[in-house]
Order: sequence, then structure tokens, then C-alpha cells
Amino acid sequence: MADNAEVVLCRTDGRVRVIVLNRPQVRNALNSEMMRRFHQAVDDAVADPDVGAIVVTGNGSAFSSGADLKEAGTSPRPDDLWDRYAQAVDNDRIYERLSRVPKPVIAAVNGFAVGGGCALAVSCDVVIAADTARFGDPETHHGIAAVTV
Repeated sequence: MADNAEVVLCRTDGRVRVIVLNRPQVRNALNSEMMRRFHQAVDDAVADPDVGAIVVTGNGSAFSSGADLKEAGTSPRPDDLWDRYAQAVDNDRIYERLSRVPKPVIAAVNGFAVGGGCALAVSCDVVIAADTARFGDPETHHGIAAVTV
């Protein structure tokens, strides 16, 4: 898929590694390719002794709109949808992983942080929210409960 080339951008500013979710055309919806690259970016930052802290943010008008439902598919049963989403983005592992990173992880929320995007933000050690930040958990309207560590 062509838009997967740079779905996660990384830059280093002094001792801070900035990881940018980069699918602004879909408000940084989390798909399996983005999460694979996000895992790698976090692992690289943890392994780099010159990195003292990690900042996670989103490109464009949203931090993350949550699951890429086009990838997760649709299902009449909420449990099926949650299982497909969890398998597609490996979300439980990244939320737990972020809570155990031995360096400070800061979410810089610049817009919507919804569903999995909200869970991603609150899995960080600190959340800094712009005036434009909006947090939400729409899964509860569909009978889906997401647990973060």
C-alpha cells in the first residue's frame, strides 16, 4: 500500500525522540503497518542511549482517530470487531509496552484522540493536550471495553 511508506516519522531533537503518527488523511487511524512501525520506533528509542525521553504525537488535525475500521473489517457482533482490530494493530501489546518503557514517554495531543488513539495517549507517562485536543472512547457505545495498563 503506497501510503504506508512513512506512516510513522521519527526525528531527534537533542535527547528527545519524537515519534509522529503520519496518516493525516485518515486522522492517523491505527492500522497494522502503522503499529508495526510504531513498535519499531519505540524499540529504537529505548535502545538508543542518547535518547532521554520520547514524545508521541500525530500529524495533522488529530493525534489518532483510533482503529482503522477499514482494515479491521465490519461485523454484526462487537466482540468480532474488537478481536479483528486487536489482531490488526496488536493494540494490547503496545499499550502495555508504553507503560513499561524505562524512559519518560510523553503524548503531545494536538486534536482528536479517540478510541485506540485515546488509549495510546493515556498509556504514556504524561499527556500534554493542546486547546484543540479532544478525548473520547466510542467503543463503550458498541459494547466494547478496552483496558489499558
